[in-house]
Amino acid sequence: MTYLEMRKGCSQVEIGELMRFGKPGAVLLISSLGLSTSSLPLRSRPFHRPLSYFQSSSFSSSSSSSSSSLHMSTFSIYNPDKEYSLVLDDFGVRQFNNPEYTGTQVHYDLAKFETQINEYFASGEYPLVDGYAPFCKHIFVPNFAGVKCGYAKITPENENLIKSGYEARKEGELAVLVQWIDQNRLPPPDATHLDIILYSRDQITKENIAMGSTPPDSKAPWGIISVKGQLCDYELPMQPITMMRNALGKEEGGSGVQLEKSKYQESLDFWMKHVAIK
Repeated sequence: MTYLEMRKGCSQVEIGELMRFGKPGAVLLISSLGLSTSSLPLRSRPFHRPLSYFQSSSFSSSSSSSSSSLHMSTFSIYNPDKEYSLVLDDFGVRQFNNPEYTGTQVHYDLAKFETQINEYFASGEYPLVDGYAPFCKHIFVPNFAGVKCGYAKITPENENLIKSGYEARKEGELAVLVQWIDQNRLPPPDATHLDIILYSRDQITKENIAMGSTPPDSKAPWGIISVKGQLCDYELPMQPITMMRNALGKEEGGSGVQLEKSKYQESLDFWMKHVAIK
């Protein structure tokens, strides 16, 4: 569809769908109508990214050849010709090539990242590891993507740099109080390992429905919902506030898993001595 064809009769929903799947002319149309991505329906906002991202070369190179194949793919958006078991989920994609993302950023081609993770998994040397609930798994792999470590030990030298604020990870999610050190004030080291956090297809579907979003069109059994840069190849304790949000339920952006006091204490023991860097 050309820009002129779009200009004549597209609704905001249709415009949003065109942007979501990388259709040419959509960004130009949004600009000409004086709209922003925030005016579009939630499911049509492309990974909740700013308009400037879709005008950049990183979007053009990674999305033009793959995102438009969404409805033809039964497994992966980014590798439509592959039947991968582990595929990138929208919630995880927000970390990629997005300078406005406030957590761990991943500057890497989406299709190549997904392929590399599946190659590690297929080798048999990097198995799935149980997570905090039956629907959650981890796969720990070497840091092949140049990701920075997402945390630091609190010391007398850096404790005065700690900031706090209320933050929601996505629209519609309950904002919670978080602490961090700005990476510009404390440059993080390179991570040695990546903790690839996976949710089951069923859990991803349930959480999307609870938040009023359309579930991803994929048959892959596992979705990559987060990438964490670490200095170890095992799971670090979840932050206490994340455990609390999970306990509040899917409608508030959590997973619905009840809080366990012993796990919560493990979390406190770690995060009272460490702080996120972002």
